[in-house]
Amino acid sequence: MPVFKDEKRGTWYVMAWYRDWTGERKQKCKRGFPTKREAQEWESFFSAIFLCDIFSLGWLWLIAVVFQ
Repeated sequence: MPVFKDEKRGTWYVMAWYRDWTGERKQKCKRGFPTKREAQEWESFFSAIFLCDIFSLGWLWLIAVVFQ
């Protein structure tokens, strides 16, 4: 999942593909990171959640979404 620079806004964003609990392929775009490092950290966290068992870590994903 790559991290991109939004030249117009001067911020960074992440484009991520994942499969939801039904097996359907979804795309997630998260924008507005002030630094590339922050975008990469979010990408790493997002990848870890969806590469693991989504049902056992679902509560962790919910917490991350609520506190973002």
